[in-house]
Amino acid sequence: EYFLQCIEGDEEAVDQLYSNICNDKRHDEIKLIGTMQIDQKDFKDWEMAYIDNRKDVVNMIKELTSKNDFIPYEFTFSEAITVLKGLRSLI
Repeated sequence: EYFLQCIEGDEEAVDQLYSNICNDKRHDEIKLIGTMQIDQKDFKDWEMAYIDNRKDVVNMIKELTSKNDFIPYEFTFSEAITVLKGLRSLI
């Protein structure tokens, strides 16, 4: 039901991609959780992935956030980054 995405790269390119996503009729209820400057990419070798509601995923989300479910728009910025890094380790 939900997507959580981290877009990394040159600021101008990221802004343009985000604008394209916002203007794409296939997407709705888009929420920008946060932005930050980075020195190097955290997810340079990781593309989109589908991760179902497995027990290890549910447990990881409970451990890393104050949430019991994968509902990204309820995550803080810090929780979102932590969850993405945790999910990367599970695939």
